Amino acid sequence: SVTVNGKTTTRKDLVLEAANELVSKLYKADSSFKVGVVEFATSTDESKKGTAEDAKVVTSSLVSTETDAKAALTTIKNEKMGAQTNIVAGLDAANKLLSTSTDSKKFIVLLTDAIPNTAYGVTYDLYTSASADPTKAKLKEIANKNVNILSMLIHMTEDEIQISKEDPKPTYLEKANSIFGTTTAPTAGSVYYADDKDVTTT
Repeated sequence: SVTVNGKTTTRKDLVLEAANELVSKLYKADSSFKVGVVEFATSTDESKKGTAEDAKVVTSSLVSTETDAKAALTTIKNEKMGAQTNIVAGLDAANKLLSTSTDSKKFIVLLTDAIPNTAYGVTYDLYTSASADPTKAKLKEIANKNVNILSMLIHMTEDEIQISKEDPKPTYLEKANSIFGTTTAPTAGSVYYADDKDVTTT
């Protein structure tokens, strides 16, 4: 759990609160927005970890109302998710959903409080290149298809990743930088790093 402005919550709920704020701002700016929602972690079915099943399209199609978009986020809030993070699967699912639209401007907003520690064919990883490299490659691949990617990385600390086998052990922030880039030199699109207290205002 985390405490933000005197309120104790979970980081998952904090991420979802940020997503809800974003949806509100989008529809306030332009009521014609179409939004899709994808959740990604790892499948709760051990046999499906490291596959496309690590991501789930919550909205079967792009939705056109704020109410439907927020209902999808509520679905995520109430679902049990796996313990690992397969961002590659999440990006692929989001891109597939966007491919149903003929709009010329397409965006993926990636909200995560974790760096990837699994990818296709990887069921367990100690934050190595086995997960990092495919994630970085997927960001570039989708960006090259004229999809604008906005990544918001939450609570990327300068604590060492203790389970890492690298020497010296990288920090979470260093590992995130190596995959997503920095705000001034992003791997793809735009990258934002936010502390817990700034999540809903960034």
